[in-house]
Amino acid sequence: MTFLMPADAQADSMIVQDAKGGILVKVSMDWPDPFRPGTCGIAATVRMQSCADVTLATVVARNVATVGQGLALCRAGCDSFGFVEPDGPRLYHVRHRTGVHLMTLCGDFGSTPEGFVDIEGTNPVGAKVCSLKKLDDGCHCWVLQHFDAGLVICSLLAIQVHRRLHALGSKGGPTSPPHSEEAVDSSGAKGPSQETSATSVETTSATFAEAVEVRIATSAPSAS
Repeated sequence: MTFLMPADAQADSMIVQDAKGGILVKVSMDWPDPFRPGTCGIAATVRMQSCADVTLATVVARNVATVGQGLALCRAGCDSFGFVEPDGPRLYHVRHRTGVHLMTLCGDFGSTPEGFVDIEGTNPVGAKVCSLKKLDDGCHCWVLQHFDAGLVICSLLAIQVHRRLHALGSKGGPTSPPHSEEAVDSSGAKGPSQETSATSVETTSATFAEAVEVRIATSAPSAS
């Protein structure tokens, strides 16, 4: 199976096309303010829909993560069946919730100044099961016959969201709180309450930049 994804990794909406140019899945991303009350720690939401606007999968990025389970893959009803584990800038492991290795994605994920993307996926025995390469007209992805293409697409989108959030956090972008003037007392010194507030904001920003949990709730059955 082959499909085409947009080359712009910063796009908030995209269409994944099949080999004939038809709509395979529509993707939309929402980035709420993580410091706004009522967001419940949600950093990003990605919705994948069919051409009939039927939701097939949802990716929810949170700013709190358990070690080794930062990127969670879930079926419908939030039943998690696997996790994507970052292992350096060029490697992600996809594992079943029992710890069984399902797939490894490695290569260049567009972090270079040229934005070069060349990813290869392998199964537990090291056989190639998918690949993705950025060309002039977009990112071309190939998936081995009988391998779960839905798992590949969800994993790629989860990784894309994870890397965008990490990049924004490291640059002090929208994931960081707006800077405000420091309050001072009559003597010109910073008050204790201002010092405590600044420390709390810095801790929140660091947590958000370093730990992102992605939960994928899909209504379509996936092989596990």
